[in-house]
Amino acid sequence: KMTAQAYKTKDGSNNFMDIIIDAAELQIGDQMKVFLNTGQSPGVRDQDYTYMILSKGQIVKVDRFKRKGQSQMALIVTVTKDMAPSFRIVAYYHVGSVAFDKNHTDTGSNINLLSLFT
Repeated sequence: KMTAQAYKTKDGSNNFMDIIIDAAELQIGDQMKVFLNTGQSPGVRDQDYTYMILSKGQIVKVDRFKRKGQSQMALIVTVTKDMAPSFRIVAYYHVGSVAFDKNHTDTGSNINLLSLFT
């Protein structure tokens, strides 16, 4: 007997993504419908989404789109020979902003990478 435990989101944000494919088996040339469901969390409204299709260690397809308030999006993807015999779909979004630190350097000057990370 198996018991599943619900995933607890970070800091109780309730941000998640559920990926659903409407077919168990696909043939080359089939149209695959992929549903990305993010629920009603206000943190995921109007976000940029990225999805990748990976097969045999290679990125077969990558695309980015903007969600405009809906909780579920449907993607239509044509199955190609590059996706055989199996593939994975990776999808993600980022809530908040990405922070970085920049040191000013002039064009052509040498940079000591070790000093940047110590």
